[in-house]
Amino acid sequence: FPLQIVPIILCAAFLLILPESVRSQAVSATLSGKITDASGGSVAKATVTASNLATGFSRSAQSSDNCEYAIRALPAGE
Repeated sequence: FPLQIVPIILCAAFLLILPESVRSQAVSATLSGKITDASGGSVAKATVTASNLATGFSRSAQSSDNCEYAIRALPAGE
């Protein structure tokens, strides 16, 4: 009897954990990088905009003093 219940418990545990792992899949992205000019020099405080022309969605960020930027929570796209 105890050996028959172990697979049932394992299946139940798997079914309880599975919805959490499916829900935790990312549906957004982060775009990040470093801004440089044509000569390779760093550009601080530049505005960077990510746009989806099909939907009209856009989100902007400003580069830091280290010339790095990150645009977070971008929706999944094509």
